[in-house]
Amino acid sequence: MPRPKGRRMLEKLNKARNVMLSDKLRGNSSRSRSSLDPALEGQRGASRSKLDRLSINTDVPSDLDLQETEQLWTIANTNQLTDLMSDALCPNCFQSSLTIRVIKDENMGFASKLKLCCRSSSCGYTKSKFSSPRIQKSNCSNVAFEINTKMVLYSHEIGKGFTSLQTFSSVLGISGISQRAFKDHDNKITDCEVESGEDMLYRTANAIRQAYAETDDDIREAIERGENPLIDISVSYDGTWQKRGFTSLYGVGVCIDLLTGLVVDFDIRSKYCHACHIQKAESMNATDLVVWKEQHDCCTNHHKSSKSMEQDSAVILWNRSVAKYNFRYVEMLSDGDSSAFKAVLESKPYADKAVTKLDCINHAHKRMGTALRKLAKESHLGGRGVGRLTEKKCDSLQNFLSWCYNRQYSRCVQNEECCLGRIIPLHVYRY
Repeated sequence: MPRPKGRRMLEKLNKARNVMLSDKLRGNSSRSRSSLDPALEGQRGASRSKLDRLSINTDVPSDLDLQETEQLWTIANTNQLTDLMSDALCPNCFQSSLTIRVIKDENMGFASKLKLCCRSSSCGYTKSKFSSPRIQKSNCSNVAFEINTKMVLYSHEIGKGFTSLQTFSSVLGISGISQRAFKDHDNKITDCEVESGEDMLYRTANAIRQAYAETDDDIREAIERGENPLIDISVSYDGTWQKRGFTSLYGVGVCIDLLTGLVVDFDIRSKYCHACHIQKAESMNATDLVVWKEQHDCCTNHHKSSKSMEQDSAVILWNRSVAKYNFRYVEMLSDGDSSAFKAVLESKPYADKAVTKLDCINHAHKRMGTALRKLAKESHLGGRGVGRLTEKKCDSLQNFLSWCYNRQYSRCVQNEECCLGRIIPLHVYRY
């Protein structure tokens, strides 16, 4: 369990993301289309359906909710605030002489110390307050200001770091947080994000388990008895990298359940550790470096080529599925590259159960087009005159294949006894 301060930060982190989620859902294309077309009324988008499975409230927040979140923050010029206060009366001398100043020496990162004072020399009225509340209601100096936490969270969301916040501060001419403070906030937010991510994955696993229970009576009865049955599921797997060209230092492999469309699990591969890079640059002696490495939690977990990240992640995800969720990924829907599938087969994650590979329509469509164009180029199929295999005919044959697949899927929906429907799972046609 997280400490109270960590839990409070986690709640604020989730609240901030729920507001962003609500903003996206309010502008969701399916929502806007349904408001224009009565025929689409009642339809839900894929994102909303997935969130409903996880019991996440996707309703647009009320006015009170908005007031507690997005309407409380703004960027203002102090001169504009002073002009706004120009007609306000001083509570001490009752004159219109109030002004707002920023006490730069007392700023705490992005939290500015604002001072309301009376310009009258005979009054001397002053009142000061920080421009941001702390994470918890406390006057203790070691409790973080909410704006500083939000700014570091902002850097996480855009994939930037301390330097980007420095640039942001310099453009506005305001003081930012120090590098040490940024690192402290970064560590706390990262811990909260990791904890929140793990919690979401287990909630996702429960949602998937319930979805399969709706289609299988044996699974439903086992869950009703309080058991955790071993469930065979079909997943879509793919890997991606930080940049193209197989020279990336980072990669990730993701498994998505085909029945619900929810992410079951993911694995991140890294060939770079910034802390190790800094220590090597400082030229530590061999003894100190050995001692430091024993206490260091290194971020590097991949020492082979960047291309192999996808297949290594697949092996890790398949081999931990039973221990982590009591799932077996018995069907693997992936692209035409079978290296990840071969690596999974060689690792034998389920001794008594074989993993089978599925192909999606898009990749079958793409591979057929590639094969036809190669055939036309190398063998001049059909000669060189009328009737030859041209680029246009390759496109027509390629599109005809996709049309046949999709048409057959429609038939399979109506007739479960369809031959092709027994051979190939229906959900393959949807991808």
